Amino acid sequence: MEPKRLNKRRLTKKETREITQRESTFDPIKSSVFNWVDFQKNEVYYLPDGNILYVHGDFGYPDKSDIYSKEVFEQWYLSMKTKRRYHELGLGSSLHWFLYYSKFKQNLIEHIEEAQEQLGVVLNVPKIELDYSLNSLDIITNKALDVGVEDKEDILLDGIIAYVGEVIRKKIDGKWKPWEQGDLPSIFKEISWYFRDNWIFPINIAFEAFCDPANFPLRKLVRNSLARFNMTKGLASK
Repeated sequence: MEPKRLNKRRLTKKETREITQRESTFDPIKSSVFNWVDFQKNEVYYLPDGNILYVHGDFGYPDKSDIYSKEVFEQWYLSMKTKRRYHELGLGSSLHWFLYYSKFKQNLIEHIEEAQEQLGVVLNVPKIELDYSLNSLDIITNKALDVGVEDKEDILLDGIIAYVGEVIRKKIDGKWKPWEQGDLPSIFKEISWYFRDNWIFPINIAFEAFCDPANFPLRKLVRNSLARFNMTKGLASK
């Protein structure tokens, strides 16, 4: 999803051409992050006022453009850079991503405490502050942003999934639900929350957070998952 742009409407080809021919600087490195296949020709330009011009080069809006603030664009760029890295590694789903980076893999539910302890050590968070509240997710987010989450999946992933899962479990009075041995989807369900007929997947929450390395919004993602769970539970009871 593209971030909020500064222009009220998408700039035309003529307007785009006029801007790129004036005082603007093309960035080939950042442009390449947005071009995943050969036919894409998206381009990134720095403008004199510090904002960013993004020229669409795919089938949707060829040669039309949008202007973004530098802060907003940098967040989008970091997210796309991370997704591009996962794509190049062949990690097309949160399951493949988890199995690639996780130390404990399908045995994670047997190491919940250990994974949380390691997370506290890596982020230097006192155990007393990890009280499983939504506020504690903000603490983890801030600490993770301090150390940087890019390329840190191997040391943060299991602990994030374990802690997020424990926060949810306590909120909904749920439980870790092991699944019978089977194919990959069954392994995926093995690292999931079960409550009546509803599931919450901590893997998906962690995956979305790592795909947004500039914000790492654990609290927002957990809150949204709980809201969907409560809505589903309410509908199921009618």
